[in-house]
Amino acid sequence: MTNEPVPSEVATLVPSDDDECMLHTVLVGGLPELYLGDQHLPVGSHLELHRAGCWHPARVTLSRLLSIEVEVVSPLWPGAPCALNPKDFELVAARAVVR
Repeated sequence: MTNEPVPSEVATLVPSDDDECMLHTVLVGGLPELYLGDQHLPVGSHLELHRAGCWHPARVTLSRLLSIEVEVVSPLWPGAPCALNPKDFELVAARAVVR
């Protein structure tokens, strides 16, 4: 996976609650797991986040406290490499990357 963003067909993309591009966490056996719509994204999964007309590469990781994070690796994302807080997942549209 390259770290370069991929241009999008739209400038902005905001997910909604019934959208397949919305990230959210679900407790499974007492541990948080990341989902993109109905699709489970285990730790190590690659995905892309939409921002400013581009899809930016990211991956699912664990924090020091073993909570789920999304690490943005795109050089054009402000502050990258950085980890998104789970509270912010619903603010960013995402899509899975099939490898």
